[in-house]
Amino acid sequence: MNLYELFEKQYLFINPNMYQELMENPSSYRIKPHILTMLKSQSVHSLFVHPLRIQQNPQSILYFRSINCLSQKTMTNFKVKDLVALERGEKIPTFEESMHFATIFNEHMSHIIEQRGVPSKEELLSAYFSTAGTQLIGMWINDVGSNAEKSFGNLMIEFLKKQDYIKGIIKKNGECISYDEDITIEDIHGAKKRYKGLLLRNDYSIFFASEPDVSIYKGDELICAMEIKGGTERAVALERYGATKKSLDNTRNFHPRSHTIYVCGCITEELVRRVHLDNTVDELYDLLSLLSKQEEATKTFFTSIERLLAT
Repeated sequence: MNLYELFEKQYLFINPNMYQELMENPSSYRIKPHILTMLKSQSVHSLFVHPLRIQQNPQSILYFRSINCLSQKTMTNFKVKDLVALERGEKIPTFEESMHFATIFNEHMSHIIEQRGVPSKEELLSAYFSTAGTQLIGMWINDVGSNAEKSFGNLMIEFLKKQDYIKGIIKKNGECISYDEDITIEDIHGAKKRYKGLLLRNDYSIFFASEPDVSIYKGDELICAMEIKGGTERAVALERYGATKKSLDNTRNFHPRSHTIYVCGCITEELVRRVHLDNTVDELYDLLSLLSKQEEATKTFFTSIERLLAT
């Protein structure tokens, strides 16, 4: 089967009920609801995927991986297993594995559409073929990197809301106002932010800024400093860590008792070795594992956050 045939064949594996469910519950499948309102010429099923579709037709993984310009090497960063066998149709994934793939593809495509608009069918075909796709990989991966802090911030806010930690919103002048359940990371981070941070229970507060990217305070005492780096290129993993170390060392100069966390898009053996030797970073996490909500990673991370918020 050539690539054109596979591109066309992917439309044959569509169950209307699946895509009705995506439209009605987009957040459950890591699709940002406002993205759906942007779709005009392109239908939902050509850009986003339901996990049952992957389970019923594993070869569709190749289609969605390709239109997202995710190489096989990049997919290893998402901790996927048996990718080649799945794409060849030699293995049927479990529903959990299918959901993991759907989460990766849907969240990635949401970022692409937010940053560059809805791709046309011609652009999808270009992305699908290796020649043009190779040119787009670097550009789109950079978009994921630039969205790292934003995506991580939304993950944190989702956790704080779910655990009922948020007590109020801190305005830029330091005044605290009532908590708005519709608040997102855009309201408290970036050039267009409206507020300074969030007031949590027991006199804790959390801020999303830079150096550090995320900071948790208890009163005036810095409890935790986090640095977020979203790049997935292994070649510059140590360079990104160097910038992180500089920021956290500076934080420790003023707050020697603060706990430090580094969340990054690519963890190499050498990076782990450096982190253990330097003693600057107390905890190291893989960003993609957290954003895709892998159970072990998220449980470990949020258990640590809960412990910090109880000190």
